[in-house]
Amino acid sequence: MTLLTNISLPIGAVTVGVIFLIMKHPKQEDMSALSWKERFHRLDLPGNALFMALVVGAFKISTKQ
Repeated sequence: MTLLTNISLPIGAVTVGVIFLIMKHPKQEDMSALSWKERFHRLDLPGNALFMALVVGAFKISTKQ
């Protein structure tokens, strides 16, 4: 293991633990009464597209040889 991995793993674990303890989860709404059109309009399409593009880009960069 490299030095970077030895440092980043414990820092990441502490960060995840702190977020888990501090974050409050909002109550979820009952989505069963909504039609499929109303459910579709509640999706965050630009956010999902950006997230997928970033994941694909990060994967391509990490697998480059």
